[in-house]
Amino acid sequence: MDGDNDAIEARLQRIRILRLIKLRQRRRRRMWVRPVLAARDELGEFSHLVSQLRSDPAAHQQYLRLTPAEFDYLLGLVRDDIAKEVTNMRRPIPPDERLALTLRVARLASRYPRDLVIDRCRGGATWTTVLKNLQDDLLPWLHAKDTFHLEPGHIIIWLSGNDSHSRSTGLGRISDELNLQVKVSVRETLLRLSEKQPAAIIVLGPLPRPGGQVSGLAWEKTASSHQERATKEAIESAKDLLHCPATLVLLGRALTKKSGGRHSVTAECQGAWYKPDGVHLNAAGYAKMADLLPVWLRLA
Repeated sequence: MDGDNDAIEARLQRIRILRLIKLRQRRRRRMWVRPVLAARDELGEFSHLVSQLRSDPAAHQQYLRLTPAEFDYLLGLVRDDIAKEVTNMRRPIPPDERLALTLRVARLASRYPRDLVIDRCRGGATWTTVLKNLQDDLLPWLHAKDTFHLEPGHIIIWLSGNDSHSRSTGLGRISDELNLQVKVSVRETLLRLSEKQPAAIIVLGPLPRPGGQVSGLAWEKTASSHQERATKEAIESAKDLLHCPATLVLLGRALTKKSGGRHSVTAECQGAWYKPDGVHLNAAGYAKMADLLPVWLRLA
């Protein structure tokens, strides 16, 4: 057993070193803010629609799940926690807009209209970044729970497969080091979340990416399937230490085609359920995935 522990510790140390190297070699940004986003102060959703909704409390509540008065009260509680420092390089998103983006109805929503959905999704998220931002992401949820005397609800984590695919090329990556890194991050994330005693933690499994591997590859050999197995093993290993139930919803196999007795990721999958990039789902893909979600959960 001591030998196994030493081997695991050595691999963890290697992961830490690789993370440090990547941080030092982080590529230079080509631009700070894309031109299409630079005009959000004048043309963005918050500056136009949300500001106008304040004159119609019913519409404001339908859109953000809070009346203007409730929104202002919650903003007063979390303003200092979610405010970012203004620098000479660029102006951060102000606290009121940041809170509105958080409260806006997520792609995942509850079928119960009185449920308050706190959306902390961000593009390109991985288990490492989820763990890194966990404290900040939990603040609006905790403040809303205490402010409006709500029962703790479910925490849903949906990572479609960024951990196992290269950000620069989009190709799938499979390695023991990567799987171990996922296991460590998943386990630590679940342990920290369970300390807040939510009703349950639901993890939605990764999806196949037709654009990230050879067409016709069996699902079990894809990078997403390897990430799914690593996530499942991490959840199983942490269950006895958690203060709430934790489950993994397997989604990946449903977006494959069965041929010759096995499920494979084919060009037909991409045409049926994915946008042209072979990464993001189209309407049909979301509809197919919705059948696998818990009955109270819906795609908004």
